[in-house]
Amino acid sequence: AEEGTPQDSAAYVDHRTCHAAPVTTLAIAGSGALAAAGAADGRVATLDLSLPGVPVAGPREVHAGHAVVALSMSFDGSLIAVGTAGGAVEVLSGGTLQTLRTLR
Repeated sequence: AEEGTPQDSAAYVDHRTCHAAPVTTLAIAGSGALAAAGAADGRVATLDLSLPGVPVAGPREVHAGHAVVALSMSFDGSLIAVGTAGGAVEVLSGGTLQTLRTLR
């Protein structure tokens, strides 16, 4: 990275550490400690923002073949709502990305 570019910042996170496909949506917990990134390949990953580039969980495929188009996190990051281009909405555990509920 060239000096003075965002990559020089300690807060810079290269999405390729979590996703091979382009990131389509991002959510940050109200506490500011955790972020979730959704990608065009239908995968979701969580990142610890105090350790840039370090995934907490994932990536995990939420709905095969459908891009993640919406993400929302609870204030503490314990719950993540994920919407896909296929119309599925899943509520995931923020810590493990396990599905807690599926809405269709």
